[in-house]
Amino acid sequence: MSTRNQRKQDNSIKEKTSDELLEEIAVNKRKLKRSFVFAFVALIAVIALGIAWFMSNSKVTSTGTSVSAQDDRLFELASVGERQTVEASYLIDESKKNILSAGAERTYASYIENGTEVQKEQTYHVGTGSLAWYLDSQESILPGANGKLEFYIIPKKDDVKSVTVSFDINGYVYTNEKNADKRAVKSEDTILQNLIQGHILFFQQLDDVHGYQKWLKADEAFVIEAPKNSSFEKDVPYKVTIYWIWPQYFRNYVYTQKSTQGDLFTDAANQTYARINTFINSQRTVETRQNKLFYDESGTVQVKSDINKDMAQDTLDQCSNYYNKADEYIGTNAKCIYVGIKAN
Repeated sequence: MSTRNQRKQDNSIKEKTSDELLEEIAVNKRKLKRSFVFAFVALIAVIALGIAWFMSNSKVTSTGTSVSAQDDRLFELASVGERQTVEASYLIDESKKNILSAGAERTYASYIENGTEVQKEQTYHVGTGSLAWYLDSQESILPGANGKLEFYIIPKKDDVKSVTVSFDINGYVYTNEKNADKRAVKSEDTILQNLIQGHILFFQQLDDVHGYQKWLKADEAFVIEAPKNSSFEKDVPYKVTIYWIWPQYFRNYVYTQKSTQGDLFTDAANQTYARINTFINSQRTVETRQNKLFYDESGTVQVKSDINKDMAQDTLDQCSNYYNKADEYIGTNAKCIYVGIKAN
């Protein structure tokens, strides 16, 4: 530190009362403590978790013990990029065969995005049920990570006007973890599954003006409409984008400084802000095994005050503590996280 800056700091200290100095020290300690907690949680999660995505056209028929896609299906699903290593390596059955299909490779010269044709030749991985999701790069996930999921709807008939989509997200663990033959299976831990649903969020829209918009909850269906209320064009890929984020800090759910602090929103007037704030407050006194946002070893979560952008510091501290424990629980107990899209 320069002599000039040191003098400024010394003068500032001399001008403060004892009570003001004690308060400043207490605030700095709280900040330091929180920063260590955040760093610790992030470290656990980045070491522990892999991620994979898959898609499925859920319009199927069942005959005996077999399930197959209907021949009169209205559309196919597709993705572009590379297959996720964690999915191809560990999401396998007992005979070591991949559970998800690689799909058929097919090339199209263009696709439709937001009603506009994009001239770009791409190789698509196309299929219906149990289709592995291809992405631009290998994905990893940890608190603070975010990205987007892109997939394509390819109509097989001329009269398709809309597609209903839902998704689920689950934590997976490894069998025979110390063995070279380990594989990923869905965890039976309901605490883990609930927390994953509350900590990894999905949205239909994202922009710098409003932040994230149109929150998509797991198992909650949403409809993709054909452009301009017309029908989708047969054998033309239509691009769909879903944005995901694992908020690094609890404050990111509540405050509106997206550009500097990584918050989800830029304005509390955002309708999605109100919906998420209602969700947060619904978790204030929910027991641990059913909570989707907070975790405490005692089995109960108790936040007495309402949670909003004007909440007191002690409320923020309490919520941050519960939230960080939940992140740690996810990072400690999950080895992979799988996200599945279902469309019909």
